[in-house]
Amino acid sequence: MTQNQAIEKYKAKEISLEEFFEAIIENGNCPALINDDAGHWAISESGFQPVVMDEPIEMDTTFFIEKEDWKNTVREAVVGFYDNI
Repeated sequence: MTQNQAIEKYKAKEISLEEFFEAIIENGNCPALINDDAGHWAISESGFQPVVMDEPIEMDTTFFIEKEDWKNTVREAVVGFYDNI
């Protein structure tokens, strides 16, 4: 499934969030679903982290999120992010 197909299927509630992320990742993207302490959600593909090879490692990750990208639900964050790219 292409990224665009996954986006459309997720918007139409034809696939789960898990299926959506699996399809996006299979297409080479690396989105991060992030929440804050106030219960807001955002998607980011911008930030810094060490390069992970085969095994999980301990690491610090920094994401860049604009104020308007914080949403009240996971669905709003996902749809809002992919509507803007």
